[in-house]
Amino acid sequence: AGGRWAEGRTGGFFRSQPGGGPVDIISRGFENLVEVEFLPGGEVIGTDNWYQEPADGYRDALVDCAPGGLYPFRTEEGTPLPRTGLTLPPVVLLPAVAHSGLTRLRGSGFPPEWRDSLFVAEHNTRKVSRHALRPHGSTFASDRFDFVTGSHPDFHPADVLED
Repeated sequence: AGGRWAEGRTGGFFRSQPGGGPVDIISRGFENLVEVEFLPGGEVIGTDNWYQEPADGYRDALVDCAPGGLYPFRTEEGTPLPRTGLTLPPVVLLPAVAHSGLTRLRGSGFPPEWRDSLFVAEHNTRKVSRHALRPHGSTFASDRFDFVTGSHPDFHPADVLED
């Protein structure tokens, strides 16, 4: 009750009050936004499988789910989304890693410089990677490091949590 309809043919990132109410479209154009993590400054970073059609071996990405952001996979159709410019670039563009989990390091059990790093489970590459974000213009870039790797053909990390 009191909400509004949104239409489209692309994936999107939406928000609403916990008790219901209007749904706001934050960003759209995703083919497969898998998981998001909130940064200390309120920014939202997500894992996007199929950020783009495969090109030069790259397909998946970490993306900044900025308000009004439009991502390049699908042409926008449906409910208009306010825009201020071109489609957004990825925080980091990756091969077909098949993101399957994401968490931000909040605790103190690792080196202090790792705090707020993103840890991403990559199903296809048989690893969990650590992404150290750094400011890049009005968004972020990432330095990527292997954290846990496996070579067994049945090792496919499905999620990553801090405990």
